[in-house]
Amino acid sequence: MPPVRVLCVAEKPSAAREISMVLAGGSKVVTRNSFSKYNRIMEFDMTQPQEMKIVFTSVSGHIKEVDFEPKCQSWQSYDPALLLNREASRVISRVSADKEPLERTLKHEARHCQVLILWLDCDSEGEKIAFEVMEIVKSGNPRIDVKRARFSAITRQDLFHALCHLQLPNERVADMVSARQEIDLRAGAAFTRFLTLLLTERFGGVQAVSRSTGKKQPISYGPCQFPALGLVVDRFLMIKNFKSQAFYVIDLLLKTRNGIPLKFEWARQRLFDQHAAQVCFLLCHEAALRANETARVCRKQRSERRRWKPLPLSTVEMQIAASRKLQMTSEQAMNAAEALYTNGFISYPRTETDVFNPNIDLRAIVAEQAGDARWSGFVSQLLGGDGGNENNAQAGGIRFERPRAGKHDDQAHPPIHPLRCAPSSSGFGDPHQDRLFEYITRRFLASCSVDAVGSETLVEVQIGMERFSTKALIVERKGFYEVFTYERWAERDLPDLQEGDEVSIDEMHLRTSETEPPPLLAESDLISLMDRHGIGTDATIAEHVKKIQERGYVTKNAQNRFVPMTLGLGLVSGFELCEVFLARPTVRAEQEAELKRVGTGEVHMDVMLSHAMDLYRTLFTSLLDRRSRFVSAFEPYFDRKHTEWTVQVELFSLCRCGRPMQLAVERGAVATSEPGATRERALLCSPCALQLKLPRNNSHLVPFEHTCPICRFQVLEVHNHTTRKTHKLCPWCFSFPPPDQQAPLDQQEQQHHVTSTGIGFAGLRCFACTHADCALAHGEAVLCDRVLACTICQDGKNYALVGVRGRFKIKCESEHRDCYSYTFPGEVLDVRAAPGSCVKCSAQRLQVSWKPRMVPSSVRALMDICVWCDGEYHAALHALGESPPKQPESGQRPQVGTRPLRQVPGTAAGHLQVDIEDLHNQMPARPAANASSGTPLLAGTVSVPVCRGHQLEMARRTTVNGKNAGREFFTCSRPQAEKCDDFVWVDQATTNRGAAGSANNASGVGPDRRGPPGGRKKGNGMAWQSVNGSEGNTYGSGRVAVPNENTAPLCSGHARPMNINVTKKAGTNEGRQFWSCSAYPNSCNSFKWVDGVSLASTSAQAAAATAAATLRPAKATTKRKR
Repeated sequence: MPPVRVLCVAEKPSAAREISMVLAGGSKVVTRNSFSKYNRIMEFDMTQPQEMKIVFTSVSGHIKEVDFEPKCQSWQSYDPALLLNREASRVISRVSADKEPLERTLKHEARHCQVLILWLDCDSEGEKIAFEVMEIVKSGNPRIDVKRARFSAITRQDLFHALCHLQLPNERVADMVSARQEIDLRAGAAFTRFLTLLLTERFGGVQAVSRSTGKKQPISYGPCQFPALGLVVDRFLMIKNFKSQAFYVIDLLLKTRNGIPLKFEWARQRLFDQHAAQVCFLLCHEAALRANETARVCRKQRSERRRWKPLPLSTVEMQIAASRKLQMTSEQAMNAAEALYTNGFISYPRTETDVFNPNIDLRAIVAEQAGDARWSGFVSQLLGGDGGNENNAQAGGIRFERPRAGKHDDQAHPPIHPLRCAPSSSGFGDPHQDRLFEYITRRFLASCSVDAVGSETLVEVQIGMERFSTKALIVERKGFYEVFTYERWAERDLPDLQEGDEVSIDEMHLRTSETEPPPLLAESDLISLMDRHGIGTDATIAEHVKKIQERGYVTKNAQNRFVPMTLGLGLVSGFELCEVFLARPTVRAEQEAELKRVGTGEVHMDVMLSHAMDLYRTLFTSLLDRRSRFVSAFEPYFDRKHTEWTVQVELFSLCRCGRPMQLAVERGAVATSEPGATRERALLCSPCALQLKLPRNNSHLVPFEHTCPICRFQVLEVHNHTTRKTHKLCPWCFSFPPPDQQAPLDQQEQQHHVTSTGIGFAGLRCFACTHADCALAHGEAVLCDRVLACTICQDGKNYALVGVRGRFKIKCESEHRDCYSYTFPGEVLDVRAAPGSCVKCSAQRLQVSWKPRMVPSSVRALMDICVWCDGEYHAALHALGESPPKQPESGQRPQVGTRPLRQVPGTAAGHLQVDIEDLHNQMPARPAANASSGTPLLAGTVSVPVCRGHQLEMARRTTVNGKNAGREFFTCSRPQAEKCDDFVWVDQATTNRGAAGSANNASGVGPDRRGPPGGRKKGNGMAWQSVNGSEGNTYGSGRVAVPNENTAPLCSGHARPMNINVTKKAGTNEGRQFWSCSAYPNSCNSFKWVDGVSLASTSAQAAAATAAATLRPAKATTKRKR
């Protein structure tokens, strides 16, 4: 039977090399290259615990990275608030580009192996990497058996124990790390984008600069870095705002027999009341004079004092000690510890444990250090001449005792301790490793020794009513201090004084002093505070300390203590002023506690993430609402970029406070109406200290008689002179849209909006708004992003369900004109996605609800249907006079220039031309009217009329109740809030109106437009007229639609092409034509006579105009008949 082929993966190349050497023993190790030049492969044979062929390789930390899906990548067009919504934005995990060679290596090697053993670091991050490796390996070999090796040191004993006791990876711990990664990504990205866009363009000096590269970088937020920054700023502000207070102390010096003054401390220590202190001093002075300037010894007490030996070493304590005692940064200490661990000199350096397991043979570990001359004598005393009998006290009282037990145990790794002696010749070749290894070893030997014991003598003297004391110390047993040289217990002698002795006073005076603030935080202090508050983990604290320095938030002064920089001060002050306490440790501490519960299985990862995102969304909304406060917090530290404005219109539109706002242009900008000209404009409200930037492209702004229901600002109408298009916008929503609104901007408008407002997720216009209560909102809200895959698009597009102003539609997300689309009838009240999919066509099932009293009673008010396959829905459409939707057909979108050309007879071969007649034959034929009767060729065909309010095709509806129940009629097709009053019965339109332009209209008699009883409004008939050679509908008001926009003048209010009207009122101007605004129903007062004569026309002119208007319809009809 061939040996089992085992793929082993370590977390780092150095660890893979050391583990391979230990496991191989004396076997030959063959090294070969992999797809990654940094991660080589080592092969060797093993016979224990069974015959195996080992293939050992490594990764380099995490293989996969987490990031947002592509639609969330844009800083300018994507709302940062949506990054905190797990439903709106998706986080994906993918192999980073630089790790793709590793992925290829793992897949390739896994195909030839039967077992995968994960030799990754036994911490939470290592568990997450284990699942990343396992996922990649299983994609190459799904049948491979996966095992996890758990060890604490790269020693033969630990590694073989792990090999004989293989376990399964811990998915709960991996979920904990995944949750932490997603929280850090979402919160970090959302607040980083907001802070960067808000501040960098509003303040000239606000810019984060990398300390290492000197390059500009975003103003980055980190859920752990900001609480660490808050601790530094809190201590700095505490010192800055500290107010010293005077206090008073009585100092006493007594003469001893050897002539050396002995200082005594006042029992009251200090008094803050000057008068009380002076009274005490005067009483002492008088008492001393009465006693011949002597003090009487009233008490002498001797007691034992003990200094406890140090606890076993954890990661946080190692970083604190490295900063305080070794003059190393926490980053340097962790790098040195990692190197020592990889080379097999110390145990795993990332551990929270400060208690040794009773099963660990500590004597053997102590004996390993006997070969080092620096502490070999101490080791021999610990072990003793008889093998280390604990009852055998050596000289100085040194003996072996088990280390004290701390309060922390992560159940994964022992405390940090040495494994073997350091190299005797030149050390490790790195000063940081040399010093750190020496500290770890001395600390371990000290923890295995005995406590230090001393004798303390207390002497008290009395002068009047006041007492003074001094202390002396004699060290009787140095204990662990003999090897642990980083601390000392100083002795202090005291003369032989007995109770009742009189001692001469050398000096006594009242001293005035002041309280002092605490010092700035040193790195050891910051690490201790972060550990106390639960900010980060023992393995990541050093990284967080490094990042707040790297990002330019804090720096170190000459005393190696942290000082916040202006950017850090501004950020913390801004958060505190907005009452968004992200710079305090409470939020992150609570999250870390919840993450630990995820790791133990008490809480599911999704539940924990949902709670965390809810909290961050609340904080983000508060920060967004109070951003003016946040900006004001930076003003003491940075110069704000001021834009100087020139007011053009004093009373332009209304602010939400009810006061008028000023329309202003940037000072120095040229106000021109030439095409392509741009200028910076804004609305200003002085009482609110508000400045709202407006579109700067070549457009004309007009206040519109509408108040935005979202923010209560008056809406503006924008007329673009270049495109001759008009749209409306709310000035506040344009800059700060609601979180549920998204409006894509073109590149130029994005850049302008970012530079002008500092906010890059805006640009909302009314036509893109989806607010249900606003009559101007026409944006499409996506209700279901996938109803069915598009059968035309070849790039994975889907048909989506969208809603706008109470109407619903299924359309392709590509919005290409060749793609299928379906619009639900107007009687539909609401459409939503329903659970499940259609069993026939796999389309998403939808829940359709109908408007009350708008459909026959046989139609259910709520249906769960497939639009294309459900017979009940099709029957309801038939009852409403609507046709059922057709199933989307498969096809390919036509490409420009790919249509085959037919050779025209008479042309040379190879010279193909487009046959115009052939193209016309392929076009659908228009229904023709019968020349004699004027009825359509197809019986029952009705020409759809256009409404007089919007000149749009009318909608066909069915009367539900009353005497006309079941009778069909035409009505305006616009939404309910914008409908005009036009109405016509279908049967009367068939008999009276016919096709547009038919002979029925030659007489000028239109269809009967009377609506249902009680609902009819007065209106005249419709006649066809021709004005300036064009045809259009003329209603009772005399209005004529002019399709040629190039010949019509523009109205002054909207800059739209005007319509021609005919005066119907009897008088001198009857029959005279004039131009008027076409923006019905919000027409402005623009008016102009067509003939250009401002005075009243003569009766002859009016009669001529009337005659011309009467003759033109017949001419048009005759032309059609020909």
